[in-house]
Amino acid sequence: MERYLSAEAHNFITANTIDHARFRKAFQPAFSDRATKSHEPTIKKYIDLLIIRLNEAIAGQRTDNGTVDLVQWFNFTTFDIIGDLGWGSSFKCLQESSYHPWIKVVLHFKVVLIANSIKYYPLLEAFLMKITPASALKDLRQALETGHLRVQDRLHHDVDQPDIMSHVIDHNKSSTEIALSTGEIEINSMALIIAGSETLTTTLAAAIHFLLENPKCLETLETEIHTNFSTEEQITNESTSSLPYLMAVLNESLRMSPPLPDSLRREVPSGGATITGHFVSGGTTVSVTCWSLFHSSNNFASPDEFIPELWLANSGNRTSMNK
Repeated sequence: MERYLSAEAHNFITANTIDHARFRKAFQPAFSDRATKSHEPTIKKYIDLLIIRLNEAIAGQRTDNGTVDLVQWFNFTTFDIIGDLGWGSSFKCLQESSYHPWIKVVLHFKVVLIANSIKYYPLLEAFLMKITPASALKDLRQALETGHLRVQDRLHHDVDQPDIMSHVIDHNKSSTEIALSTGEIEINSMALIIAGSETLTTTLAAAIHFLLENPKCLETLETEIHTNFSTEEQITNESTSSLPYLMAVLNESLRMSPPLPDSLRREVPSGGATITGHFVSGGTTVSVTCWSLFHSSNNFASPDEFIPELWLANSGNRTSMNK
């Protein structure tokens, strides 16, 4: 089924099949096992700073029984990491304990989702564009300009540690016939910044929420971690990825609270297609949200319960999955 083609097919989500393949070829090497391992020192640097900032925040709240907003700190960390890996420099959120102006606009991503939906209603779209405050449009233009400047700066400067853009630059040099234009690099890199930050924050926040609501799950995870690690230095990407219960907790958190609020649309082929027993005419745009899939009793026996064991290969609970 063809990927849904919007009015401006510039990025991974809205690109047609041919352009999507071009984008994937350019960016995929940045996410290989070898590349991911090379990024670990950068990631660790920001995680270490997060721990320092959290300890400072906790110490500052002890006198008045205050609270610490973990979602905010997760956002600071993920945006700093993906900013460094994607554009060669962080947003300095952890350093300054505050959001970069560009991020403040990005966090209003729901506006983009609404704008995407109203494209199906041209008259409504024209009306909403007329009543949209000039300040909102100004913020959006400023965000796009900031992304443009950051990409331009990275394209014209080398970095000490290879980042995502390094692979794209190498791709353009070796594959000139399918090289990405500057505009395509800009829009896709901005999409990756969003995809690699806010979605991760949502997943981490969900995992902590569900673990605190399910003490037995938290205890099981703590036991697994303490059994496998005796020092901080032992905790790496490779060592943590081999912890089955930790991976199960993350997978179940993704199921319970999908970080992608929008659905990934597809266009029915010209000849039409039968979907769940219903014939759908060619050219129709179809989609289903992750939330609906993951919280359907057709797919899970207890769709609204947090059960990490669903994802353990040797667990009897797997019989409740994919009913």
